[in-house]
Amino acid sequence: MELEQRLPGTKTFIDCDDLNDLTRLFSYVGQDTQTFLVLCSPDILTRKWCEKFIAKYPTIVPDINELTKYGISLQDVEEALRWLAIVPGQALPEQISPTTTHLMVTGLVTAGTKAPSTKLSARAQSFTSEYGTNFPVLVDPMNSEAVAAAMVLSSLLKPKLLGTNLPLPSIQLSGLEVAQEATLSLLICSHGCFKSEQLQTWLLQASRLPKCCMIPVITEDAFEMPSPAFFAELQTTSKLTDDELRLYVMVIKALFQEIAVVFVPQNYASTHEDLRLRANQAV
Repeated sequence: MELEQRLPGTKTFIDCDDLNDLTRLFSYVGQDTQTFLVLCSPDILTRKWCEKFIAKYPTIVPDINELTKYGISLQDVEEALRWLAIVPGQALPEQISPTTTHLMVTGLVTAGTKAPSTKLSARAQSFTSEYGTNFPVLVDPMNSEAVAAAMVLSSLLKPKLLGTNLPLPSIQLSGLEVAQEATLSLLICSHGCFKSEQLQTWLLQASRLPKCCMIPVITEDAFEMPSPAFFAELQTTSKLTDDELRLYVMVIKALFQEIAVVFVPQNYASTHEDLRLRANQAV
């Protein structure tokens, strides 16, 4: 989404966006792709459908021989692997946020040109200034997948809310307090999020605000609703005071009195249109 905004007229897609016919990936990349971006996760080279672009040996990918029917030989695979080793790369930031994402995309769109400036652009500075607004999106800052989902949700909601009386959503920055003027908030529910000390602090702050409405949004299939066993575990592991812990448990239980919105961008079945429709259910 950020790449398409920065490069007008560009259409980006993920190789898993269309899994109805995997063989069409060869046509997409071979004929309709100008730039190929490889996200180097630990298992990326073991996917046979990536072998045309990033090679792997037959001992690790036994079904690599299936590529021969598309005219791709083992030699082609080996040459692709050698080529990948010399392609300039870019390290992902240790912590995902709107600002670090902006800087990362800047590095991508300026690759091959002059070295990008390390100074924050006006747009990146605007991200920082948005933190602590009247519509905070609360997310476990140590969960990169959850932060990325929060950024996608926030990006889809902003066009809908422009011109309304509602404030625009922004990701809450770690270390900052929830604004006293906050009237609406989204809670990103991810695996283990309620154990996050930062999220505990934010929820307690939000619970003390007189007019802040909070909406839970489930962004991971692995998320589990807090159970009696979880609350019992909190009694022994939490650093909150007894009064704070009692209030925290009450806040969590109150959150799920209503049905939560489900918004899972990383699912293969989550198309852009599906995410847009689900985002509209959040507010």
